[in-house]
Amino acid sequence: MPNSANIRYNLDHYNPQKPGDNIFVLDNKDCACREIIVSSDLENLVIGQQYTITYSSVNNTAIFSPSTQIIRAAANSQKFSTIAHIDPAKTHIVKAEISGINILASQMCVIKCGNLQGCEVPQGSDIVLNSKNNWEYRLNDFVILKFTPTTGNSGVVLNLESIPAVSPDSDLISSSSPLITSSSDILQGGTKLGTLIYLSNFNNTTITINKNSQNYSGTITPGVSTTN
Repeated sequence: MPNSANIRYNLDHYNPQKPGDNIFVLDNKDCACREIIVSSDLENLVIGQQYTITYSSVNNTAIFSPSTQIIRAAANSQKFSTIAHIDPAKTHIVKAEISGINILASQMCVIKCGNLQGCEVPQGSDIVLNSKNNWEYRLNDFVILKFTPTTGNSGVVLNLESIPAVSPDSDLISSSSPLITSSSDILQGGTKLGTLIYLSNFNNTTITINKNSQNYSGTITPGVSTTN
């Protein structure tokens, strides 16, 4: 019996641009009413088993109706949809999670209305994430870094080395690299401080954590990043 389920986003009903895995760029007219249909194909389901599907916005830019669906699988593969109430001017990081007996799986995607824009990180200055900027760094309305601290770690400050130009428009649209589908749990001394989601260009860059007036450094890697 399978012990894992797969989630695959399907927004083909809008005929979107797909510059990378799990990145969907919709025409402005599809977002004009501030509602879009977000569909997901669920695979490797166990017929007869009950599942809970939850939708959320990682960067708090969308509200889902419904945000939770409870279903009993009638087939191994099924499609489910929800309505996302959005601000068309913002970029949305959507997370779908499915849970059941011995099953927990999740997947994120990026949804944007209108054309992609190139962005550039200024060189020579570090990027700072803390409670003052809601642990978020944006460029041209793209969220490229966001940190979600665990309970009790709201006072930490993250410093990341800046990187060269992310990409001009043409390269970004043709790039096969996901924009912000990478994530890493930040550990210090074996304790999880929080989760960083980020533009994949930041892999292998230096990160410095300031906690309780002490500095710890490490390297960003997908999955888990350890600082010492």
